[in-house]
Amino acid sequence: MNQNMHFYIAIISKENNISNISLTINNLKKNNCNDNEYIIVINKEDQDVKKFCDESNLKYYEYENISEVYYNLPKMIQADYISFINAGDTYSEGFKDKLINQLNSKKDNLFIFPILFDTSKYSLNKTILKEKEINIEKKPEKIWIHLNSTFISKKILDKINEQTNDNLKYYIEENLLTKIISLNGGYTPIHNIKLISIRHLEDSPEAKKESYDIIWYKNIFNNIKDIFEFSKKRYGIILQYIQYSSIYLIKNLINENVNSKNKHILVDEKLNEFYKATKEILQNIDDEVIMKTQGNKLTNFYLLRLKYGYLERDIEYREFENKVHVINNDKMIFNASDTKIKILLMDYIDKNLIITAMYPFPFDEKKLKIYAKYLDNKIYADKNYVYSDYKAFGMKLYENYCFDIKIPLKTDKQKQYIEFFLESDKSTVKLDINFNKPLSRLSNLKYSYWTCGNFTLNYRQQSILIMENSKLRHTKREIKYICSLLHSKKVEARKSGALRILYNITKPLFRKEIWLFEDKIYKGGDNGEYLYTYASKQKDGIKKYYILKKNCIDAKRFKKEHKKYVKFGSLRHKLLFLNSNIVFQTHTNVIKQHSFDEKSEKYFRDLYNSDNMCIQHGLTVQYIPHLTSRISDNLKQFFLASPIEKKNMENKEYAYEGHLNCLKITGSPRYDGLKNNDKKIILITPTWRSYLALPSPGYGQSRIYNDEFKKSDYFKIYNNLINNKKLINVAKENGYKIIYLLHPCTSSQINDYDKNENVELIAATDNMNYEDILTKSSLMITDYSGVQFDFAYMYKPIIYFHPDELPPSHDEGEYKYETMALGEIVKTNDELVEALCGYMKNKCKIKDKYRERVDKFFKYHDYNNCKRIYDTIMNFRNTEGENNEFIK
Repeated sequence: MNQNMHFYIAIISKENNISNISLTINNLKKNNCNDNEYIIVINKEDQDVKKFCDESNLKYYEYENISEVYYNLPKMIQADYISFINAGDTYSEGFKDKLINQLNSKKDNLFIFPILFDTSKYSLNKTILKEKEINIEKKPEKIWIHLNSTFISKKILDKINEQTNDNLKYYIEENLLTKIISLNGGYTPIHNIKLISIRHLEDSPEAKKESYDIIWYKNIFNNIKDIFEFSKKRYGIILQYIQYSSIYLIKNLINENVNSKNKHILVDEKLNEFYKATKEILQNIDDEVIMKTQGNKLTNFYLLRLKYGYLERDIEYREFENKVHVINNDKMIFNASDTKIKILLMDYIDKNLIITAMYPFPFDEKKLKIYAKYLDNKIYADKNYVYSDYKAFGMKLYENYCFDIKIPLKTDKQKQYIEFFLESDKSTVKLDINFNKPLSRLSNLKYSYWTCGNFTLNYRQQSILIMENSKLRHTKREIKYICSLLHSKKVEARKSGALRILYNITKPLFRKEIWLFEDKIYKGGDNGEYLYTYASKQKDGIKKYYILKKNCIDAKRFKKEHKKYVKFGSLRHKLLFLNSNIVFQTHTNVIKQHSFDEKSEKYFRDLYNSDNMCIQHGLTVQYIPHLTSRISDNLKQFFLASPIEKKNMENKEYAYEGHLNCLKITGSPRYDGLKNNDKKIILITPTWRSYLALPSPGYGQSRIYNDEFKKSDYFKIYNNLINNKKLINVAKENGYKIIYLLHPCTSSQINDYDKNENVELIAATDNMNYEDILTKSSLMITDYSGVQFDFAYMYKPIIYFHPDELPPSHDEGEYKYETMALGEIVKTNDELVEALCGYMKNKCKIKDKYRERVDKFFKYHDYNNCKRIYDTIMNFRNTEGENNEFIK
């Protein structure tokens, strides 16, 4: 083979970002790439980039339509292999030498390598990691859709005779690569090179900005139809590889709109069109392909039923070879024994092991049962009704089967096992188990263990092994576990092994009881700080610590006020958490809130033994069991401000059935600081919408800017409101100042709004104090924000703005706005301005009707909320806490 293979890289600038271009070029130079091995690809309208290239003596190619880059540019390039990457993409170290070696040693028209977004994992990487070469006829499920992590021979690019594909704004690259792989019959992975992509990957935690654009949805189907036609024209059939690629794209479209991620782009007629188009596509895809596509199996099952129109039909089961199968169109779809039970939570109370689990299988309670076998006894599962719906576009696709099993552990010298079985009329199938959550206590790691009471639990042979515990046995277990981590190939495992050693060495230093408090990590001033301040003044011998991110605004305030805090993520923080007795949380995911992320948390599950108490960020008046339930953090107490909250959380989906004593009405800690200090301020503070805010770049950081936000009805409505001339004039005439306070999740959008000298814009993530702004304000305009209750607590008037264009992110709970709202509700801009002007002319006095509702809503109005919570916790500590048999 020719030993002088040449490659050429087209660096595509799509966002007119010079720093991204520089980042990629510097990376190529570090990898010893020459100037004649790359070119900058720019839009003809990007004059700044063109000027930069001219000044830097960089070669560039100008385009009008991006698709011409992929079809026309290669004809102008003299090279054996070509790659198209995005400006900002970078290669791993030693990229050039490794690539040349591969091009010279292996004969193929297409080479690909793993792709990363920053340091995140990516599911499609699993497709190629263990493969030397992939033949799509033999392994059609091994799909790849990222053009920027490929090197393509010029020969095969020349076989793509199409000029441009003007129907696609998105998925142009995916479209081209799917055709190339089909023509080539496969590809060769290069395992020692990685591409770090600047673009979000479709299954990464980061949201796709494209998914806020209706064209993105249409382009997925345009792309699929185009590659279907391509395959039919070339081969007379739709290749299975193309079928797998198409299902993968459809599932990613659905995944961008599941549960709280619903963008509200596909609604009403558009949603009907989507289902119709999906069904048409599915007619051309084999049932086997639909069911074997990686990802959520129940979504695959849903798509298969959509294909045949079986959505309302009962699920059909058959026993075959002593196994339970789900049947669709006379084909075996699901094998029950291939579906694992997911352990969500294990707890040990009064010598009973309590297991809460989920079985993600099409489950009919009339035909199937689950039981645990322990000491030759069958213990049947009790269905619990914890929220487990899986929704797409706001519509329920299915419900996972969730259950509890209570097992009284008995002392025995011999080994004991807990095994799980699925029972039908004709057969019984043993089920394997997975430990999916931090509070599962165990993991599937070989030496993972959990000690509770006098017992040690391990995962063994698809079962939970139980043995009597002793100090010697516990020590041996710990040494084996640490050694296995220290000898792991994974860096995170080795770090965790070292931390476990340090934990064991320092444990004697943490003799006193430890309480931890936190709010948003990057923002204090909420319930956590208020309760921490109160509790710190009590002389009870308990060590108390508040957690804040280093260098955040409130960390600087703490230093100025001579208040102590522990740096989030520090070694001290981690050791304090692992030794803590009680943790007060305002947000869900207590493990992550205390710096044990997805990479590290599984190595410490046996040490998460704190009693977790929720003091909330807002009030739980909406229907949000998918965001907060008892089992999510194994909550021992949940503190409320209103009887309405308690009634709301008594709904069985919150998992407090049988645990109602955990719900305590005490008032919210921060209400203790809400004393009226009226300064004639009109406060506009709507809550956010989950479908408009992009995620944060990292845990404990505020959310990133969404450049699609300005297109939303949310922005247009509130931008018009803060610039309403009548509102501004009446405020001036009556001596009122207007403040628009952006929610923490939309604070990154502050510069989108049109500025005027009469309205002050404040980002909640900046150096502002909620207590200060709430106590000084005279009237609040909001929609569904939790601070409405802070405001009402001071008997101040509220106007609720509920335009039809802005439905709430969550369904209504027991708090009914039409009959319980603590102020009047308006639906249009004109109604709002009229009502607001009337209030200002009347000195913003609350109406008697709403004062009475405030009195009914709150149980306490005495500024003793922190004291009540503290006293409740001390009572828990001195009574129920005595029954906590965890070995600390």
